[in-house]
Amino acid sequence: MAAAPHEETPLARAFTLDHQHLSGRLARLALAVGDNDPAAARAIADELDRTAGGHMEFEEQVLYPQVARVFSSEYAAQLHAEHRVGQAVVRRIQELSQGEWLSLEEREELLADLRTVAGHVLSCGTLLSVLESLPVREQDALFTQLQACRAGGRRWTQTGAAARPAAIAPGGEAR
Repeated sequence: MAAAPHEETPLARAFTLDHQHLSGRLARLALAVGDNDPAAARAIADELDRTAGGHMEFEEQVLYPQVARVFSSEYAAQLHAEHRVGQAVVRRIQELSQGEWLSLEEREELLADLRTVAGHVLSCGTLLSVLESLPVREQDALFTQLQACRAGGRRWTQTGAAARPAAIAPGGEAR
C-alpha cells in the first residue's frame, strides 16, 4: 500500500531535501560564475561534487529505471544526459587554475548549462511522485538505498557515464 496522501515518507523527505540543497548550491554557483569569481566557483563546484554524488547515483541506479518503466526510456536518457551536463560544469570549474578567469563566452556557456541543470533539479524533484506511488515497504527499502548511496562518498563526477560528459542544447537535445 502506498503512503496516505498527506503522509510524507522518509524517502520523500530526504529526496526533497536533497533537491533543495542542490538548487541552493546551483544558484550560488551561477552567481559565482556570473560574477567571474573563480575561487568561489571552484569551492562551490567542489562542494557540489562531494555532496551530490550519492543522490545522483541513487537517481541513476534506482529512480531513472522506474522513470523509464513508467514514462519512457527516452525521457530517462534525457535525465541521464542532464546529469552529464552538470558533471561537465563541475569538472570545467574544478579545472580552473589558480588565478585563471573565465572569458565572457565561457561564463555564458556555463550559465546556460547551469540553467539546464537547475531545470533538471526542479523537474526531477517532481518525479518524486514515481517513488511515492510505490508501496511504503518498497519506499522504505529505497530510502535505505538512498542512505547507502549518500554514505558511499562517491563524487558526482564519479557517477554514471562521467568519463564522457554530454551537453544539452536549449530544447533538451544532446550537443
